[in-house]
Amino acid sequence: MDYSTILAGLSSYVEQSFLAANKQLPYHNIEHTKAVADAAHNLCRHYQLNEEDSFIVNSAALFHDLGITNGEIEDHEIRSAQLAETWLGEKQIPPPVIEKIKNCILATRKSANPTNLNEKIICDADLWNLGTDTFSDNQKKVRQELSLLEGREIDKDAWRNNIIELLTTHQYFTDYAINMLQSKKEENLNKLIEKKVKKLNKEQEAPIKKKKGKDIDPNIPTRGIETMFKVTIHNHLELSSMADAKANIMISVNSIIVSVVLSVLVRRLEEYPNMIIPTLILLTVNVLTIVFAILAVRPKILKGTITEEDFKSKKANLLFFGNFNNMSLEVYTRRMKEMMREKDYLYENMINNIYFMGIVLIKKYRWLRVAYNIFMYGFILAILAFGVAAFIG
Repeated sequence: MDYSTILAGLSSYVEQSFLAANKQLPYHNIEHTKAVADAAHNLCRHYQLNEEDSFIVNSAALFHDLGITNGEIEDHEIRSAQLAETWLGEKQIPPPVIEKIKNCILATRKSANPTNLNEKIICDADLWNLGTDTFSDNQKKVRQELSLLEGREIDKDAWRNNIIELLTTHQYFTDYAINMLQSKKEENLNKLIEKKVKKLNKEQEAPIKKKKGKDIDPNIPTRGIETMFKVTIHNHLELSSMADAKANIMISVNSIIVSVVLSVLVRRLEEYPNMIIPTLILLTVNVLTIVFAILAVRPKILKGTITEEDFKSKKANLLFFGNFNNMSLEVYTRRMKEMMREKDYLYENMINNIYFMGIVLIKKYRWLRVAYNIFMYGFILAILAFGVAAFIG
């Protein structure tokens, strides 16, 4: 099957579909689709995918936002998958290939989790701009687009908070994207946080300036303390993101080694029995490294229960999500307002939040250090074992 010809026809079909829809969306348009397709093509080339897998990824990149042309943005990925099934079926693409393309398209949904390399590539290609210099312009286009669709102006500060949350929680799935984009993505995140801090500082300075230094409310947090809290929390989040990225690298590298050993070396052990022990050493090192790397990133969910006594004694930490996940919105809102009216209570919650974030970081880096030590010393031991086995054999 001539996949290159089909892709050329598909590219033309997608472009014509966007032009015919004439929705004039600032972000989800043919330019965005082409950018995603270019990123997907580069990732396919880097990972040297075979012809069929390259066709799957590139087709998914072209189709992934096409559902916007015949409906709303919400759940457009489902419509995109349906359009892909119809068009590819007419081109007599094998059903298993179509199913994989649909799965790649659906993997770009916010709630989805990619399960294989093809899906990881399309997810990274879709959000490639988060780690590039075009990030700022693209986010302005997304905000403008949502304002047009919702018929109202989206608050700039609220939008900035949403993007900060996106950058904080987002992760790239492929090693190539992590190496190429992670540092720039963190730089983009830092810029947004700096803008947010500057605006908060200006808002806090405004009422103080009006009083000209007289009768300043003691409950208003000072600029230095606020900045200290913001910088500390940001550093904790950045260290956590770095730990997760390092753990993902360890998991990916060792998974590749295990797959290669199991698929190639293990089948030859009958011919080379002297390699059994070195192979077992290597596999043990890889498995242990993966286990400890997973322990470093494995989330822990708390019960989320705070007693009435905790509120009365002002020991309830309302800033950590694990402590209020079973609390109703009404109760949480009321308790937060109570806390914000008392400076000492607020500061104590912020201190507790930083402390427990630090405890989580300590555990992450402890497991991560164990994983790296196992990999470093174990890999050296395995190489030496292979050398000795080869010399004896």
